[in-house]
Amino acid sequence: MNYVSFYQIRFGFLVVFVTLLCLFFTVSVQAEDLYIGQSSAGGDTGADCANQKSAAWFNTAESWGAGANKISAGDTVHLCGTINTALEVQDSGSSGSPITILFESGAKISKTACGPNGCLNTNSKTYITIDGGTDGIIESTDMGTGLGGNSADYNIGIKAGGCNNCEIKNLNIRNMYVRTSNNDVLNSSSTKLEYNKPIGIQFNGSNIKVHDNALSDHGTAIQNFYDNDETGVEVYNNEISRVGIHTLWPGQTQRLHRGFLNTTVIIFMITQIGILRTAL
Repeated sequence: MNYVSFYQIRFGFLVVFVTLLCLFFTVSVQAEDLYIGQSSAGGDTGADCANQKSAAWFNTAESWGAGANKISAGDTVHLCGTINTALEVQDSGSSGSPITILFESGAKISKTACGPNGCLNTNSKTYITIDGGTDGIIESTDMGTGLGGNSADYNIGIKAGGCNNCEIKNLNIRNMYVRTSNNDVLNSSSTKLEYNKPIGIQFNGSNIKVHDNALSDHGTAIQNFYDNDETGVEVYNNEISRVGIHTLWPGQTQRLHRGFLNTTVIIFMITQIGILRTAL
């Protein structure tokens, strides 16, 4: 006669319970794809561009963190269409599970001026990947000679301060200042333009990759304000054109950071005598 004790039955139920609990947590932390645009659309579920959530939702701290329909480590945020609101990251990813901001085909962040905080600001968060996809754009539309804005203040495409373990790639970042005259001045007192302030990408931190971007019409294309203890900075395969004072500004000591030296950076700089092409 087979005999099953009460303890065996209880142990069996415990195994089933623990298994179901593990499955529940596995599902609950599964990476999500969330879609955002300038305004919410459709059912506002974030399931795709037709049902996108808004840029304001992205910029709200309560939209980030653990749980379904929130942005958390491992998730991908897809940008849809033209976004006229600056975006600010509210939380960090984690090792092996970065938060990815991916530009869908035709997507761009476009503002008259990006301002000192940038059109896209990682807000000192870490483990962030910004991927322009096939044709992602970040641009200012009213900064330059004869336009509404000037370079008296910082105008930055991507601001990624303290962005440890971040990656910025595949973007077209343009027009932080479109200079078409050698006589540009800031104001009626004839103050000259400050070409170090319109910046394509400004960053610092360790284990950062900036690569395969096109940057045009800036005062400085890529600026790295680094600390002495930063390591693992890689900048490579970027195409840079029509810049005012710096192509690459490597930081406060005015010498090239070793991350620039240890990689191949292709620079295309429009000059009065043609195209200067250098490899660092």
